Amino acid sequence: MPSNHISNKPYHNWLEEQSKKKPKVLFTHDFNISFCVDSFESDPWEVDAETVALTLLKRIQNCRDSDTIMEAVEHTQTISEQIE
Repeated sequence: MPSNHISNKPYHNWLEEQSKKKPKVLFTHDFNISFCVDSFESDPWEVDAETVALTLLKRIQNCRDSDTIMEAVEHTQTISEQIE
């Protein structure tokens, strides 16, 4: 899995159940989403991490609520993995 892959145990349990029903190939799709943060800091790495996280969350929620999430994200790569 990519290093930035977010682990989610309930999802992985569901995925394991689904893999018993479907072909044994797991696809990992990497997506990016752009967002802006207003700050008085000139260095973007000095912006408070909580502010960045909350702004990203708000961006995702707004896209979800307006049904524009697929237009807001950019697909960067797909990795396929054989499951034994």
